[in-house]
Amino acid sequence: MAGTPRRPVRRTGPLADEDVAYPDALRRAGGQAEPHVRPGAFHGFDGLAPEATLGQDARDARTRRLRRALTRSANLET
Repeated sequence: MAGTPRRPVRRTGPLADEDVAYPDALRRAGGQAEPHVRPGAFHGFDGLAPEATLGQDARDARTRRLRRALTRSANLET
């Protein structure tokens, strides 16, 4: 897993413990992961209520992380 791209993990709900354990396992295997737990949110919340502040914040954060990852990747290639 070393050298692989970061993996964002953002699920919450009944499987939230497993969703936090997954990025921990990725990191232990040498990968990179960022758990993003949003209390009170459930899987797919940002698509079901796109106008809600929580959903907008989650999408904005995801966009920032993706831009950061793509910038890092582009910098590694040059």
